[in-house]
Amino acid sequence: MQLSGMNNTTTPQAVPAVLEAWSVDEVAECIDGVGYDAYGQLWKLVELDEKAGKPPRSLKDAWRSLDAAAKKNIIEANALEEADIDAD
Repeated sequence: MQLSGMNNTTTPQAVPAVLEAWSVDEVAECIDGVGYDAYGQLWKLVELDEKAGKPPRSLKDAWRSLDAAAKKNIIEANALEEADIDAD
């Protein structure tokens, strides 16, 4: 979705509310349509958390660490998942 008069590259992208509490590994593995690059970014965060002896962080906590393309991909993949659920 593009807001009138704004470029998507400069528009802040909010984490989907339904996914805020999901861990980054859950998002990577359970949301169909998460692309290769977003998947890699999410798993890099899992690896960093494991090295630090911490559980995987939530998507909400990780959101600022993801690039704009990964955020857009996750938002779109989530929207498709929700549309599939609504269609059932």
